[in-house]
Amino acid sequence: MYQDFYGLSSSPFSTTPDTRFFLELNNARVLFKELLATLNGPDGFMLVLGKPGMGKTILCRKLLNALYCHRSRYRVVHLAHPRLSQRNFLSAIALELGLDESILDSLEDAVVAELQKSAGKGLINALIIDEAQSMPDETIVGLRRLADHGTPSGNLLRVVLFAQPTPQKNLRPSRSRILADRITMERSLGPLRETDTSTYINLRLTRAGYQGAGLFTPRSIQLIAGASRGIPRLINLLAHKALLLAAQEGASKVNKDHVRLAIAGTEAAEKDERHAAKDWIERIAGG
Repeated sequence: MYQDFYGLSSSPFSTTPDTRFFLELNNARVLFKELLATLNGPDGFMLVLGKPGMGKTILCRKLLNALYCHRSRYRVVHLAHPRLSQRNFLSAIALELGLDESILDSLEDAVVAELQKSAGKGLINALIIDEAQSMPDETIVGLRRLADHGTPSGNLLRVVLFAQPTPQKNLRPSRSRILADRITMERSLGPLRETDTSTYINLRLTRAGYQGAGLFTPRSIQLIAGASRGIPRLINLLAHKALLLAAQEGASKVNKDHVRLAIAGTEAAEKDERHAAKDWIERIAGG
């Protein structure tokens, strides 16, 4: 691939979330601080909304890394795939807490007792749920029941939900307001501003080991910014494809033609800059 050609130590534009490439652009920095403040507040229950590709998962992993680095303060329960029945939801939490559900009479009582034990030691119980929009109604009811338990210093369980917006905008209207009076803060991850796209691309290249200057021309970055609509995942995809094309040609820079070909071969990209050219895959194959 292009890593050796451009002197890179790793892939700068992988679509797999990697916290090494977490960048405090747009509102990500503020959101991260608000997440920590929510978990440290007595009644913390935060909902973070974002369309696919906006960076919810990398923000979630950044938060988890921060919490795991302070195990003396937090007891963390992370559910990455919460499309579970209420029973399986409790089972997943019990497993994260190290409980043997086979010897338990009541999962919910055992989970609550274990959380109370942690709180008694001065720990903050943090429940982090990714892809929360997939939770069935009955499971949300179970989450609400857990969230109703309190301690003298605040809620027994502090919760952060990462979710895609539903047609009803968020979890609340579509779920009979089950969590409406529990969610203390709601925030949205938006697209990158056009002016941030250059910073985003160049910082990722630097963190991947690139030591040169201006690998992408200004015009190529402008085209990526427009076609991606500021969606980080799409920026990564277009930049990756353009780099493949540039390396295949032996070019020292990624130019507008490489990006136009990448856009033409990407269904999700805005193709205002359509160009009569072979598909980028054919170019790489030498067709």
